[in-house]
Amino acid sequence: MSLQKTSLAILFFSTLLIAGCAAKPTEVKVTLSEFTVVAEPASAPANTPIVFTIINAGTEVHELVLEPKDGQDHPFEANGVESEAEAIEPGQTVTLEWTLTEPGQYQLACYVEGHFEAGMVTAFTVTQ
Repeated sequence: MSLQKTSLAILFFSTLLIAGCAAKPTEVKVTLSEFTVVAEPASAPANTPIVFTIINAGTEVHELVLEPKDGQDHPFEANGVESEAEAIEPGQTVTLEWTLTEPGQYQLACYVEGHFEAGMVTAFTVTQ
């Protein structure tokens, strides 16, 4: 094999190796209804993209805010984008993608007037 072909082969396999090591997103299904938030699974690893698939199975409009535990409507913000999905209509499915870099306790909550107070919040854990 020529030096050029060997170099191309090394480059090709190095690229495959790097691409294979990229963190695959963790998929989390979040179901909203009156007045609950259910996340399955309820945890994800740090530094891995998380794709929250949010389903409004209720009859009222809901929202979902990803925030620190006890955050009280304080979504994260990065590059002008917040970790929040607003005005999710009944029957609608939306996605929210976010990467949390710090392990710890977080929450998923709905802050439509009166919903949080009625119990629309659930714990979410980010692991090492």
